[in-house]
Amino acid sequence: MLDFVRREVPPKGTAVTDLWWLDQVAASATDGRTILFIADTETGTDAIGQLAEAGTANVTLISSREDEVQFVEGLATLCYTTSSVRQIPERGLVAVQLTRLDTARPCVPVAGSSASEPVPRP
Repeated sequence: MLDFVRREVPPKGTAVTDLWWLDQVAASATDGRTILFIADTETGTDAIGQLAEAGTANVTLISSREDEVQFVEGLATLCYTTSSVRQIPERGLVAVQLTRLDTARPCVPVAGSSASEPVPRP
């Protein structure tokens, strides 16, 4: 699991997860990496929006296929697109790499929009 986090979240990179235990279990692998825990879709949407506003070019979403409720992967619809998906059998971990569509211009979520339709800020 430590190697998975090291491999999927680059040094100085940012990961967003709905796994409350991930930062504790993978603590030694998170040196120089930021792990943000999100408890629900609304919090995740806010976090991804703030990362987009900050100009963060790449974000790694980490979740588990073993969880009954999976909302992390739906966060790819805010100015980011999915560039890769990798998984490992331990705890059913899945890492979704998101890449910012256009780092030169800010964008905001709009109801019904998708990652392929970033909306410029007025």
